[in-house]
Amino acid sequence: MNHGTSENGNHHIHLAVSLVREDGTKASTHGDYKKAQQTCRELEVKYGLGQLSTVHATRGYDRAEKATDVKDEREMHRSSLARKVRASASASATEGEFARRARDTGMLLRPRFAKNTTDDILGPQQRPGQRVAEP
Repeated sequence: MNHGTSENGNHHIHLAVSLVREDGTKASTHGDYKKAQQTCRELEVKYGLGQLSTVHATRGYDRAEKATDVKDEREMHRSSLARKVRASASASATEGEFARRARDTGMLLRPRFAKNTTDDILGPQQRPGQRVAEP
């Protein structure tokens, strides 16, 4: 069933399938998720659709956010930011180089300090006092 575009700007459909064969036996679904994801990637390429990550989906844009970006004829902000972060990260060998490249794209970077400190900078999954091994 085609539901068209949702209020968040996502176009989606629902599929209903039967896993019971004509002879009454149950169809095997072993490996179907992986096969379905591969087929999705192929269809995204074939039809020029945005290629989604197999790791997780991102939330849709709200109406106002989408309308503003369309009206101003600009790339959606989150898409632009994600592209800049990926480009800066893939072109950098060190944290410092990443920070310089990111700032050159116009991004504002701020360190995340451990609680009650101004010198213990934390990474995304790091706890206060835990040090990250240098490569």
